[in-house]
Amino acid sequence: HGVAKSEDYGKTWILSWKDGHTGAGQFFTSNYTKGWIDDRFGPGWGENPFSIAVSPVNPDICFTTDFGRTIKTSDGGRTWEQVYTNRKAGGGWVSRGLDVTTGYNIILDPFDDSHIFMAKTDIGLLVSNDGGESWESATNENGIPRKWVNSTYWLEFDREVKGRIFATMSSVHDLPRPKMWRRRGPDTFTGGIVVSSDGGKTWDPVSSDIGEAAITHILIDPESKKDSRTLYACAFGKGVFKSVDGGRSWIKKNSGIQGIEPFVWRISRSKNGELLLIVCRRSDNGSIGDEFDGALYRSADGAESWQKINLPEAIKYYHTSLDM
Repeated sequence: HGVAKSEDYGKTWILSWKDGHTGAGQFFTSNYTKGWIDDRFGPGWGENPFSIAVSPVNPDICFTTDFGRTIKTSDGGRTWEQVYTNRKAGGGWVSRGLDVTTGYNIILDPFDDSHIFMAKTDIGLLVSNDGGESWESATNENGIPRKWVNSTYWLEFDREVKGRIFATMSSVHDLPRPKMWRRRGPDTFTGGIVVSSDGGKTWDPVSSDIGEAAITHILIDPESKKDSRTLYACAFGKGVFKSVDGGRSWIKKNSGIQGIEPFVWRISRSKNGELLLIVCRRSDNGSIGDEFDGALYRSADGAESWQKINLPEAIKYYHTSLDM
């Protein structure tokens, strides 16, 4: 990947910026100042530049952009620098406002306000240890399977056990957008659930009973025992799974949920212990009420059975009993 430059109207070219690595994380490029994407994912993540713009008043100034980086030269290509982020002294990376990503949620550690996680598409899980001023990857060779690190859909702190965190991971990004399953079935999706007992420094996969799946949400029952938490997880295209032993084992709980491959997305718990489940629609043509429409379900027995509810009832339920 890189940028070629010609000074004779295209008769000859030189690679003024050549991006790649020789192995063991060593970059070829010696005239490029890297940013956090290079530091974490290497040169292949951004891929080749998609666009290039040369200043109309100074041909030595040129910008290129790719899937995540904005890179600039001010000296005609002799040197290049990334301009989307800054490194904080002694800390993580600070955005300049040019990040290209999608966020699913931001979660504060209930035991430490300066400890924050962001669940992201394409760049997985990020962590801040200084109250959000700077960020670093939270998925770098710390127990999370490599094929799961692309996207983090949700994260839950156990509010009674310091350091215990559950997170949902997948190689499939941008759910529930139809583009992600229009040409492939959810049975091909990979991902799972990981748990940490040290505040996210290390992680362990705990969803072998579910198998590979795009896990989009996880919920902790706060009334369950601390040493054997009851958990609920949404496996997109598979259904709802429940654990009564802190994630060591899981059982599918789809009784009453319609469809062969329910696109379960989010699950919430009301003040009285009832569960509310969102199932995403399977079409993007605007149709309502057909077999491809989305749905809302309620369970009053810990996901043992589900009842479909209509929208007016759901709105009333939300206003009277949900604690969100």
